[in-house]
Amino acid sequence: MSLSPMHSSRTEEAAPQKLSDDIRILQNKCVLGGRPKTGKSGHRTMATGSMSSIASVFSAMNRVKKYLRIEMWFLILFPLCTASNSRLIFRPRGSEYRAINPKPGGCNFGIQHKVIDESWHPDVAPFGVLFCVICTCSKISNNSEKGKVTCRNIRNRCPTTSCARPKVEEGHCCPSCPDEFISLLRAPASSVSRQNGVGRVHFTLVRNTLHISIRYEGSRKLRMASFKDSKGSPLKEINIPKRSINGSQVCLVWNQLSKKNIESFKQGQVSMELKLKRQQNAVGLTGDIIKYDSYSQESFEALLSSDDETSNALASFNLAKGGKILRMNLRYDGSHSLGSETQITIKLTRNPTNNRGARDVKAIGPSQIKQENSNLKTAWQNPPEHVLKWMSRGYLNITVILNTGDQKTKLTGQISIKRTCNTIVSQLSGREAPRPTMTGASGYASFDFFNNGQIRYQILLSGMVNPVTEINLQATNRKQKVKRLSRSVSFDEHGRIKLTGVWLRPSFQEICWLFSGNIFINVSTQANRGGEMYGQLKQFPFRGHHLSYHDPPTLLSGNEVVPRIQTGAAGQAWFSLDKSCALHYHLILSGMDRGRKNMRTAELLGFADYGEVPQSYDERVHLLRSFEGETISGSARNIEPEFLGNLIRGLVYLQVRSEEVPQGELRSQVFLNEDSCSKRLPPRGRNELPGSCHFGDKIYSDGEKWVSEDDKCTSCTCEDSEIVCAPLKCQRLNCTEAPIMLPHLCCPVCPAIEEKVVRYYEKRQRPSLKGCYVKRDRKVYPVGAVWYPYVQPFGYMRCHACTCLKKSEEISCTQVKCPELRCKNPIKMRMSDCCMRCPDDEDSKSNGGKKVRKGCTLRGSNYRHGQTWRPYFPIFGSSRCITCRCQNGRTHCSRDPCPKGQCRSTLLIGASTSCCQACPGS
Repeated sequence: MSLSPMHSSRTEEAAPQKLSDDIRILQNKCVLGGRPKTGKSGHRTMATGSMSSIASVFSAMNRVKKYLRIEMWFLILFPLCTASNSRLIFRPRGSEYRAINPKPGGCNFGIQHKVIDESWHPDVAPFGVLFCVICTCSKISNNSEKGKVTCRNIRNRCPTTSCARPKVEEGHCCPSCPDEFISLLRAPASSVSRQNGVGRVHFTLVRNTLHISIRYEGSRKLRMASFKDSKGSPLKEINIPKRSINGSQVCLVWNQLSKKNIESFKQGQVSMELKLKRQQNAVGLTGDIIKYDSYSQESFEALLSSDDETSNALASFNLAKGGKILRMNLRYDGSHSLGSETQITIKLTRNPTNNRGARDVKAIGPSQIKQENSNLKTAWQNPPEHVLKWMSRGYLNITVILNTGDQKTKLTGQISIKRTCNTIVSQLSGREAPRPTMTGASGYASFDFFNNGQIRYQILLSGMVNPVTEINLQATNRKQKVKRLSRSVSFDEHGRIKLTGVWLRPSFQEICWLFSGNIFINVSTQANRGGEMYGQLKQFPFRGHHLSYHDPPTLLSGNEVVPRIQTGAAGQAWFSLDKSCALHYHLILSGMDRGRKNMRTAELLGFADYGEVPQSYDERVHLLRSFEGETISGSARNIEPEFLGNLIRGLVYLQVRSEEVPQGELRSQVFLNEDSCSKRLPPRGRNELPGSCHFGDKIYSDGEKWVSEDDKCTSCTCEDSEIVCAPLKCQRLNCTEAPIMLPHLCCPVCPAIEEKVVRYYEKRQRPSLKGCYVKRDRKVYPVGAVWYPYVQPFGYMRCHACTCLKKSEEISCTQVKCPELRCKNPIKMRMSDCCMRCPDDEDSKSNGGKKVRKGCTLRGSNYRHGQTWRPYFPIFGSSRCITCRCQNGRTHCSRDPCPKGQCRSTLLIGASTSCCQACPGS
């Protein structure tokens, strides 16, 4: 028996009244014709009713389903049927259930009795508690104690989240943002120094990944972030490379946290230490990690420190009650203990200007400050608009004065827009528009803050067919227009638009809206004046340097699918190649979640030109991943050289398809800005010599060796059209002077004093040898020579070295960099030397005069002395025809010999054939 929904002409205005009528019909009709019959044995059996009663029940069920918008509607209707005064009747014939004795008054919900005004989440077996449904027992009338059960769905009433990837915790219906933590870092009292500074760290825990944002104010350079448990045992150490530092901000990621570590973070049992350079044994900045929910929604902050740097505090600011209250939260950590006798005063001060000096704007006394341990809270009612403007431009300072008897501490800091590694971005799709559209276009927008309160924005649109008339920022209610970013914008022949600009004077309230996720972007076109694409600005956590949201993404749209498809979905993708030529990817999709499970597949298609249908055979398709949800990340390794070449040349497309649209719903051309792997690919359309190798724009003959320009410590050799690269072997030096390092060389070199290198020539008798010439002094320096310059009256400058460059034949002088020494007791031969060197006896011998057999390191892998292995090449895979051997710290690689009568094959690396083949002419 198939049931079809009943069509109704009721209007939306009458929906609430009709909905209660339909539920009442279900409660009355669930008896199916009246009270259940009782057999001779006392057993209750199912009563038989007329078919009209059954039809009315299913008609009411479909109408309730329409207005409740619940997919599993039968889970609610079943207990609703038992909420009336009737008995439970949906039982097998001859069941032995006891009759329920209802209590006077209230409501009966299944086998449970509820009192008047009681609310609960229905528990439906075997599905458990429905946390997105709330049922209430309300009075039927004022003169009656009997009640009726009304249930409603609260999923659509969930508040808007400001984060990009909210989570739904167990026992909750509405999603919430991930857990957040902070840590205030300062130097211990025993090692306080003016150069150490202070710091603030913000953590965002997304599943098992910890996104770390460090703000450091100090003069030293950062070296490492170290995490310890409550017992002081190390948990994790993360080196801080230069690419992770952006001014005073450091961005790091800790991947694959264990469940034990996650639980320790949530319980506050983890501390952090920020280690500084030139402090090998000293303790750097330390602080406990504490939970701080919704810290990402705070818009402004100030990092305060005392004059002696023994105390610091973090102040955060935000608006509430429609902009009428300025809330201030302070987290204090320092040597001054807070207690009931501590008098706390907070002052806001305007910075001095050309016309006036510094002046107090607001003073908050101890009676207005609420203290909870080390947390301080206060509020400013109706702050003036000009004060909020000063705060948004960075013109205000905050001062906190702690006074306890004879101990007084003063902390100061500047108020500015909060700067973290999070990025405020938005996905633009037609399905999110006020009136959903299906035009096949997609978009992306990102916003960055300057210290002076200005906001830089970037908007990308793809697959546009209709001319754009306006791009606006709107508030939460979708009616209040906040900012017009652009009027009419023209797109190129591929339907793409790139718009950049600066929002010069945003208000304090508008900046707070951006952080709290209350700003939306609306793109209007001639065909859709109300908005063709729409999106909410949310905060995305930093994902690592391979995939940063600050970089423009690849936009996926339905109009680039061949043939075009009209869809309201959109997508963004980030791609990056690492040093091993592995492809890292991250995808964000919107508008593809249609209320049910919809398996999606992302794959790379090539070879293809723009608008061309890609080849369908397997060699041209590289599957990335099948997934559910709206975000995926991963990496693809061991990509075929031909496919990798097409990927770098922009001849590969990314396509996303789903179970509902198997032919492909989103598609775009992949663009990569990485050149590290392109040099290993042969150029197209160039005649090749037998056995030659192509590396970048150069051709090398068989057997020729060279050093890579990008990696000066890598030496490559051409062997039968194959490029074999290995770490450059540095020879042992026996120098009269201490060895030094030069920026353009990998291995240390032996310098000499100038008088041993320079050659003088008579006037008009310039020598014919190559080198660097100084006409004024009639000097010539040979190519490649390295020497200490002589400067009168100081003598030889052994802390600077000069060299004659081979390519340009010019003299380059630089500060001496000393090589890393492995001996235990390095010494200086003379007081004027800058670098130390190993003693002759200690350089060659150790452990009682016995020679030390050194191991080898090749591409990050360590091998012991005497070990043999097959080398692995990132692009081509493992070699089956080359054997490498570690011999006392040096790596020797050689081709495997072929048996008599056979010659070496030209396809060696990753080839499916053997290494040898029949010789030509045999």
